Amino acid sequence: MDTITIHQLQVETFIGVYAWEQQIKQPVHFDLTLGTDIQTATVSDDIEDALNYADVAQRITEFTTDHRCQLVETLAHRVANLIFETFPVHWLKLTVTKPQAIENARAISVTIERRKVV
Repeated sequence: MDTITIHQLQVETFIGVYAWEQQIKQPVHFDLTLGTDIQTATVSDDIEDALNYADVAQRITEFTTDHRCQLVETLAHRVANLIFETFPVHWLKLTVTKPQAIENARAISVTIERRKVV
């Protein structure tokens, strides 16, 4: 399986369990490794035959900006489902990081690894 990785995609969104967190946008970072077949694209050298990672990043950004979650776990699960529904991805590993989520820590993160159910 071939993979494409997107590192540190930053999106501003409403996320958190406290009322004040739902009043301000906060940054979250996405790190994704996407399992896909790149063979056709390597031969054609055509973006139409490739997993367009710019489109993946844009779709995640739009979705995350438009949806509110309380839990980082929920956001990770929903983004994983979105990717499987939208793009030719067979497997993914997704880490969602919320900087300064707790005192005395730089960040927290949730990592999920999923295979597309066929």
